[in-house]
Amino acid sequence: YLNQCVPIILAVYVHTSMNRWWQLRTRGLGRALTASVNMCMTMGAVFQGPHYSYGKDLIFRYIICSIILMHRALRTTEARIDCTDLYKRHYINKKEVQMLRSCPKFQAAMVPWVWILRVANEMVKHFVQNGGEGI
Repeated sequence: YLNQCVPIILAVYVHTSMNRWWQLRTRGLGRALTASVNMCMTMGAVFQGPHYSYGKDLIFRYIICSIILMHRALRTTEARIDCTDLYKRHYINKKEVQMLRSCPKFQAAMVPWVWILRVANEMVKHFVQNGGEGI
């Protein structure tokens, strides 16, 4: 009797685990990665020239930071995420580390997107002020 139940229970467990992983991949990480690719392509296409290099680099670092934080939030049981290594790897500065430390783990991955939008907004202002220089 037990030999007949174990394969069924194992199949249900594997199916549930794969379904959860796929939902996370498509609905969570997939959307974040799509937004990241779209942002990088837009920045690369619109903001050309060496005067936009710092802003594009900053946006790229914030995108990587967001993905790392999202991955950590899903992997840890802690209420907050330790992000001091992101500072050591030059993704964020000390002030940004303090901001992330004050955030609950699932909100911390969204904070870099606020920074991304702030940088993009400044780049657009510079772009408009210079008459569309870069196209």
